[in-house]
Amino acid sequence: MTNPSSRRKLAAILSADVVGYSSLMAANEAATVETLKSYRDIIARLVVRRGGRVIDAPGDALLAEFPSAVEAVQAAIEIQKSLESHKSNPNRNGECSSALGSTWAM
Repeated sequence: MTNPSSRRKLAAILSADVVGYSSLMAANEAATVETLKSYRDIIARLVVRRGGRVIDAPGDALLAEFPSAVEAVQAAIEIQKSLESHKSNPNRNGECSSALGSTWAM
């Protein structure tokens, strides 16, 4: 009989953070925070769509878990495409969203 507390689970982890976050915050804190919130909403929606869940989002980072590596990679691709189109939206605060959009690392 297996002890429930020692059950193993296979999972794929997606980790993302903003490169240059401190510099972006120093340059325009309000715009950086606003854009980060917007990006987190986009990412969370895409993670869930691919069967994953956001585990934590401390500071400028985000950690998500998926039941399959294929779904994690597909989510990462969709996130990159979505953030790329989001940053090119002319209604966004250009400089900050462009910097954040191009610096998310998967």
